[in-house]
Amino acid sequence: MTDADPSSYLARLPKVELHVHLEGSLRPHTRARLAERHGIATPPAHDGVAFADFDGFIQGFMAGLALL
Repeated sequence: MTDADPSSYLARLPKVELHVHLEGSLRPHTRARLAERHGIATPPAHDGVAFADFDGFIQGFMAGLALL
């Protein structure tokens, strides 16, 4: 390792999502089908790319949990 600062080396390494909850990662189509099946309004979905922050994840998690 040639970097003097190990944190910059770690920051440049590729990252992978290791922990994803089903409730927070439902596809919009699946959310709509589950909502229809249960006779409830379709909860808003995130943009499918990433959550802006932890609060956004929790909102999606709780909406997905209500469907499951």
